[in-house]
Amino acid sequence: MRFAAPALLAVLVAVALPSSSVAHGSNTLREIVCISDSRFNHDADCETAKGIGSAAFLAVSPDGKFVYVTGRETDSIAAFARDRRTGRLKQLPGAAACITDVSSAHDPDCADGTALNRASGLVVTPDGRFLYVASVLGDSVAIFQRNLKTGALTETGCVAEALAGCSKGKGMRGAIYPVVSPDGHNLYLASGTSNSGTSNAVAVFNRDGSTGALTELGCLTDAKSSDPDCVKTAGLNGASSLAVSADGRNVYVSATGSSAVTAFSRNVTTGGLSALGCISGDSGYRQDPACTGGIGLQFVQFVSVTADGKNVYVGATDSHTIAGFARSPANGALTQLPPPDGCVKDFDNGDNPCRPGFGLSLPLAVIPSPDGKFVYTGSFGYGTVASFKRDPATGSLAQFGPCISEEDSRCDRGKGLRRAGFLALSPDGRNVYANAPTSSAVVVFGRSQTPFPPAIAGNRGKIVKRKAVRLRLRCSALAETGCVGKISLVGRGSAKRLKLGPVTFDIRSGGSKLITLRPKGRAKKKLLRRLKRFTARALVITTEPGGEVERTSPIVKVSR
Repeated sequence: MRFAAPALLAVLVAVALPSSSVAHGSNTLREIVCISDSRFNHDADCETAKGIGSAAFLAVSPDGKFVYVTGRETDSIAAFARDRRTGRLKQLPGAAACITDVSSAHDPDCADGTALNRASGLVVTPDGRFLYVASVLGDSVAIFQRNLKTGALTETGCVAEALAGCSKGKGMRGAIYPVVSPDGHNLYLASGTSNSGTSNAVAVFNRDGSTGALTELGCLTDAKSSDPDCVKTAGLNGASSLAVSADGRNVYVSATGSSAVTAFSRNVTTGGLSALGCISGDSGYRQDPACTGGIGLQFVQFVSVTADGKNVYVGATDSHTIAGFARSPANGALTQLPPPDGCVKDFDNGDNPCRPGFGLSLPLAVIPSPDGKFVYTGSFGYGTVASFKRDPATGSLAQFGPCISEEDSRCDRGKGLRRAGFLALSPDGRNVYANAPTSSAVVVFGRSQTPFPPAIAGNRGKIVKRKAVRLRLRCSALAETGCVGKISLVGRGSAKRLKLGPVTFDIRSGGSKLITLRPKGRAKKKLLRRLKRFTARALVITTEPGGEVERTSPIVKVSR
């Protein structure tokens, strides 16, 4: 029996992207939405959330399904489910929405927790099973087990200098930023200054992979520090953040007081660290005398390393500069990339020979994209997010697209971005998430991409058990952030219209996936059971940050 090709409705017209998206081009960022704490300095331009008062740091789970945010003033951590299609966040329901320090005047809608006094940096383990939160005023790290399906957190313990109920630690006064090694064996913690004193240290812990428990191996502190429990090391005054190379061989530390980035060799068996040297200062100004001189490195607050391991980048607040370094393939030691191409300074600030750029007033986070092609920055001077293309061969950065800011007149206008500075990127590269302390907000950005609907392999489908149709969708390698959307199949059989789906798809760039579409309703199911073959067309809706684009496929031949 033969069936004619479906007589579909009028030709589907793509949903037009906003004009600014077209003008700004592919891979630029555009703001999607902001969410702000409903009880603490709520920003009226944003949707509401709880437990993110003076939003501090952010982390995305390895599977990209959940985002976690700490609130400095609410002494809390909040949990959100992430929609990969849109990048939007939905706070987890009930008690899973947020956890706050039981000793503080906390949000009554949040569950009770400990060791969260001025909650700051946080990290999810590579296997996604645990999350750790540093507490500046608790001088501590709180340990949470994650429900991999729901994203909910359960606190299981803590380590602290002197907090009741926690295991004893050292080198943890002013704990601000934790990282976990790629193998999951170790946690490293940067600590600066708190009300109880100063550590200026990096604490080293072994991790129990099954329980998440931490056992301290020791700590390293600045050469001028008075902490007797740690090994003296240059360049760690005001340790503020860390990054571990993807191969696990090196740890890099930023330090505000030393205006430095320090490189360490990591023993992949024991987790121990050995100093390789530090680079500091701005042509001699603010240079730690124990370090090699640098350019544009005043008050270094953040450090990151690219996935390919070739480059390290830092954000230097007081010099309004982001600077790049070449990483030695032999031992991981750093060499600063020479100006002007090796660093970028704010157009209106920065007295150094680096290339001028926009939206870099008081930069904090400098985050490479997972594919290594881009670097995104957050600058809290005007609450700004900016984008840069990275040359993988040289490490140099070239600004592209508009910066987005709450207050900087040189940038596109954003909302909910007051004092934004820290960022987190989704593993798929589709979204950038920014904190905004003064707005008590999290801002969601999407990475614009030319829509690439997936192709149906061979333009053929197979009827499976007379109940469904199975297609293989292939995502072009040109779709850098993958293919995300939904698909329906429309045909005719026995002069009756047959529709299957819609079904959502999420396929990595260059990959493929089997999709199963089922009819809805008794009549459609009965019709499919009778058919041996038919022709149809697929309606594919591809979701991008700028909107949705609808397209129809060529004729698809479907048979048993």
